[in-house]
Amino acid sequence: MARIQKGVEAAAETLGVKLQRLEIQNLKDIESAFQTSVKEKAEGVVMLVSGPLLNPNRAEVAALAVKHRMPVTYQARKTWKPAALCLTE
Repeated sequence: MARIQKGVEAAAETLGVKLQRLEIQNLKDIESAFQTSVKEKAEGVVMLVSGPLLNPNRAEVAALAVKHRMPVTYQARKTWKPAALCLTE
């Protein structure tokens, strides 16, 4: 995880993009993170968390992205592909 985060930070610096790190401990934190992202006028969300917290809640995260009109990229494309597909159907 640390290697991925460092890679994202390096890419952001190269592109001149500001990153804001938001800690997520439970599903309610995800909603709060999306609200903060909108409030701070973020142009997108990079989800670097996977596993037991997010995997069972893929549909909820996808719905929050749609609700807040926020483009999202995920750490594990294979894991999130079904959620992304349901947004485009």
